[in-house]
Amino acid sequence: MTGGGGGIEGKSPPRRQPLTAPPLIALIFYDVSGGPFGIEDSVRAGGGALLPLLGFLILPVLWSLPEALITAELASAKTFPKAVFGDVGLVVGAYLIPLLAGIGALPAETAAEWMDGFFSEDGQRIGGPWLRVWIQAAAAMSNMGLFEAEMSSDSFQLLGMAEMGMIPAIFARRYLSQANSGRLL
Repeated sequence: MTGGGGGIEGKSPPRRQPLTAPPLIALIFYDVSGGPFGIEDSVRAGGGALLPLLGFLILPVLWSLPEALITAELASAKTFPKAVFGDVGLVVGAYLIPLLAGIGALPAETAAEWMDGFFSEDGQRIGGPWLRVWIQAAAAMSNMGLFEAEMSSDSFQLLGMAEMGMIPAIFARRYLSQANSGRLL
């Protein structure tokens, strides 16, 4: 319709909301690490606590920064530096705090027992069954967050490729609704 004021012509598309720092930190964190679960073997393989502690102080910084730069296309110029610094601290803390708690609470002779899932056993020894259940629940949530971050990154990669004409344009289509999870079912 034209003229008269009753038509929908000229209606502008909704403006995209910029990505703020907290969701970007969470996305980068789960894209880079997903949490400390699965690092228990490093204590056994390293022959004790020193090498894993040094590794988890240095490697998250070396690994998180390049991964965060890959994800940079999602961040504005102001948000991205804050998110990178927040993420590096979160990754280092997420690895070191459980590792220090587990290593500090048990005798050094238990280094040979450290394997995948030992944080749960460690929680049982330190705090009882309730802590073991919480650690297992945290591991499950961590795995779900890691999966969600990976899928989010992949979908933006498809979007960018479609916008550049490398793949069919159907992959560039966005839905205005926030309830996209219902469409998957």
